[in-house]
Amino acid sequence: MDVPLCTSPEDPLYQKYVSLVKTNIRDIYADRPARKGKSSHLWPGPATSTPITLDMFGDLLPTSGPVAAAAERERVLGTYSVKPGTVLFDRTLWTRNAAGERVDFLGETAACDLLLVMGTSLSGLTIDIIAHAAGQLGKPRIVFDMTDAPVRSMQQQSSWSAGRDVHLQSPLDVSVLEILSAMGWLQQLVDFLPHICLRSLLALQQFVRAKGTEADGSALNEAVEAAIDIERKREKHFYGDEPADEPAQL
Repeated sequence: MDVPLCTSPEDPLYQKYVSLVKTNIRDIYADRPARKGKSSHLWPGPATSTPITLDMFGDLLPTSGPVAAAAERERVLGTYSVKPGTVLFDRTLWTRNAAGERVDFLGETAACDLLLVMGTSLSGLTIDIIAHAAGQLGKPRIVFDMTDAPVRSMQQQSSWSAGRDVHLQSPLDVSVLEILSAMGWLQQLVDFLPHICLRSLLALQQFVRAKGTEADGSALNEAVEAAIDIERKREKHFYGDEPADEPAQL
């Protein structure tokens, strides 16, 4: 079925999927410390993985489910229908967004005013097409990366322009915070603090303290400190007493 089975974490179908992942998918990082990827310390994982099939959802499937499940059973062994609603490593990009609307990523690239390149070295993954297409269309790009690998890739494939494109070669948290501060948007982060990881919260705390009154430091810093306390307690559930990495120094 080329449609989402559900889109809400509260949906019983989603809850069933979570349960199936826990009982059927092996933790490939089980030999690592918790902060390096291990998740099975919270729930025992199986020694080997078992494909999650539509049949496993039983009567939770929509009306078209039984037909799709029957078709799935008749396919070649190793072909299955159930996938998470994310772009997995080097898979094709979404043709629909999370709201179910059609997405034309190349069309949106052509219409954009500025492209931000984060979290990729542009080493040949499918998603890199967007960055290279933007360059070929003459769109300005900002590259956030500690290395020059993305820039070198752009130079080789999509006409990097020193007069148009920018490389912010520093920790991502620091670069983004500098931009938010310069645009007067730093205070808006208060609404997003519950969604920010501990390492980024610590970087934000360090940044606000360094800026002082310029960033309305006292009120924002109090909110950040409260968020850090909450996140530390939450992380303790997942990681025990393993220390968190310290943020990069400003």
